[in-house]
Amino acid sequence: MLLSQLRNTAWEVEDEVGIGASAIVDLMKSKLGFGDAPTLPEGTDENQLVLKFVPKFLVNVMKGYNQFLQQMPKILKSIRSQAPDAQVVVLGIFNPLHYSLSLTDGKLPVSLGEMIDGVMLPVNLAMAADAALYGCTYVDVVDVKTDGSMHPDNGGYEDIADRIEKKLRAKTTCKDIRILSNENQAAVRWGEMTENFPGLSEKYFSPATFVTRAQMVQALYSMQGN
Repeated sequence: MLLSQLRNTAWEVEDEVGIGASAIVDLMKSKLGFGDAPTLPEGTDENQLVLKFVPKFLVNVMKGYNQFLQQMPKILKSIRSQAPDAQVVVLGIFNPLHYSLSLTDGKLPVSLGEMIDGVMLPVNLAMAADAALYGCTYVDVVDVKTDGSMHPDNGGYEDIADRIEKKLRAKTTCKDIRILSNENQAAVRWGEMTENFPGLSEKYFSPATFVTRAQMVQALYSMQGN
């Protein structure tokens, strides 16, 4: 999705910046370490080009993910209707730019990878919530390392497999949540699967217990991907 949105944004801004879309894509990829820098017209201010490009790119990425999130519950509902007892694993979306450097030689306070992490956080949280609602296992992979292009390297794929295995071997949902409504039980399963609210032990979630300040701070910290 990110590569297609990269191209779409380049087509959108090529007239504005006076440079062809293919050259813009090559420039952005080179800034991220995914290729060689293209030859640009003399006098081109690359940093200014990037600063024009990035906000539009992030908007387009969010539009794409919003369309995806509208379809995801329908997909999971269909799977559950056909295979109600199946073990279904939902992988979060990984960010191939997670470890990217600054595109503008430090003139932006954060890297593009960090910006996209900020976009992906609510997307992945929504996916985890949908997974919990339909009794699926959600696995977060936002920070998997890539091979220098836009895909995980061998170690990244091994990491994904390890994370899936760990989740499938994890504890089952605590029995004491049966007193809760179905909606709140789904919320508890989401908390467990994302490890943001893992409960008090392997057997007890203790839904009637007050949340401490320390637990809330830890949950918010976890939700930031830490």
